[in-house]
Amino acid sequence: QLLEMNPETGDERCNKENLLRLKSMLINFESYLIEGISHRPGQKLSADAESSQPGEFIFDIFKEGLRVNGENKTLLIDLIQRLSDVVLEFKGTNTSGTPKLDHFVSCVKRAFGKGTFLLALARSKSYRVHISKVNRGGGFDTGRTISFWCFAPSLAMRELTFLNVRSILITSGTLSPLPSFSMELGLDFPVQLENDHVIKPDQIFVRVLGKGVSGKELSSKYGRRDDPEYIKELGDTLASLAGNIPAGVLVFFTSYGAMQTAIGRWGGPASGSNQSGGGRGASSFFAARRKKQAATPRYAFPQ
Repeated sequence: QLLEMNPETGDERCNKENLLRLKSMLINFESYLIEGISHRPGQKLSADAESSQPGEFIFDIFKEGLRVNGENKTLLIDLIQRLSDVVLEFKGTNTSGTPKLDHFVSCVKRAFGKGTFLLALARSKSYRVHISKVNRGGGFDTGRTISFWCFAPSLAMRELTFLNVRSILITSGTLSPLPSFSMELGLDFPVQLENDHVIKPDQIFVRVLGKGVSGKELSSKYGRRDDPEYIKELGDTLASLAGNIPAGVLVFFTSYGAMQTAIGRWGGPASGSNQSGGGRGASSFFAARRKKQAATPRYAFPQ
């Protein structure tokens, strides 16, 4: 409608025919993402299937679904950006332009990057393509999310150097060994500071317990986290250790959910009763303390 009302856009490439061609390409691409993705030669993904593929698979998606490759990607990007400029020109600065198309352009640029297609192909070795199902709601059919995940931090850090960043400060208590960390980031750090740990070696006692006090297996893998037998064995083992360690203990769980499940089974504030049969002492061991601003309970353990 903008082009019909304002035929003189100042750019012959941003004409009605090209825009209709672009619209047709995007509609076909959407249809391909939902119904036509082939994760193996001649084998299409079903509507509710998920798949994880090597990073270079992203180029197959653009080639098969959009007919875009390393040679013609610039033409598509240029057309979309010119369309965005036209929208901004006629609607003024109060509009956000074409945010969906702008996001699409950023995705294309992320996949192909700068330089030749061979460089983009080499970078894709550090990525994975994940295809997942998503229900968009609002009466729309189920769609897909195409994720392009980077597994090489050096690529992100390299982009910072291209921005001419003068200094990068990285601090943490778990960066050692520094040489391998620097290699993973792909950066040289001329200034490094590595302090000794406050805990002395003779204060550390490291052991892996494969079995609990009654000889049953201790395994926190996902399939066993809700197993009553495992949770009871874990609780009995921690109680035995706590009784022999002076000045108290600090216990770390794999997640908040695992912690709350275990505490609930042991008779703590996650449940209203003592499910482990520990009696009065066990149920009074866990005391819930809530702060007014806190959305989750904080647990206080009596001395």
